[in-house]
Amino acid sequence: MSVVELEKLASEIISGTVISRLESKDGNKIDQIGVLTLKSISNGKIDTEYIQRINVSKRVQDNKLTKYGDIIIKMSTPYD
Repeated sequence: MSVVELEKLASEIISGTVISRLESKDGNKIDQIGVLTLKSISNGKIDTEYIQRINVSKRVQDNKLTKYGDIIIKMSTPYD
């Protein structure tokens, strides 16, 4: 088992982003992305049926995109 200092781990914690700031409202779509919703996480797993697809008018920062190996913490109830 490896040991990681809490300071190093905490510096890598990233919160989500405000989707309304990225969402294309005027039809100026540059890409379409999948968004995790509260329903997307159930019983400790991501249910792809509930991933919401949205058109975005701005490029999403790479560090805001969920990648394999990321730890996702659901911040609202139910905490399942």
